[in-house]
Amino acid sequence: MSSSNKKPLLVGLTGGIGSGKTIVSLQFEQLGVPCFFADRVAGAYYNDREFCEQLRPIFGDAIFDADANPDKRKIAEIVFADEAKLKQLNSIIHPRVMADFDMWINQHMDYPYLIQEN
Repeated sequence: MSSSNKKPLLVGLTGGIGSGKTIVSLQFEQLGVPCFFADRVAGAYYNDREFCEQLRPIFGDAIFDADANPDKRKIAEIVFADEAKLKQLNSIIHPRVMADFDMWINQHMDYPYLIQEN
């Protein structure tokens, strides 16, 4: 198999809040290993109007400020208390993040390793 046909090894980096995932990922980046930060990608969707409008039927108007921006803290309070709401939120955001991840992989096919921080 030629090196141009070789796919990178995909490594998932997981752990609890405060476990050091980001520190480890940044160390790998310093070594030249591309890292996909799923939380950062997901967080960026809260600036996307289409995404935000999908939140309205689930969470109502109370999660939005006067400028129609969603309040992530209010959303977090709701989803940590209501598993059904968490599942609804995940059903909206996870497919988007995974699509971004797939595109990111395709842009980094020349690397031997790729890391996804979850």
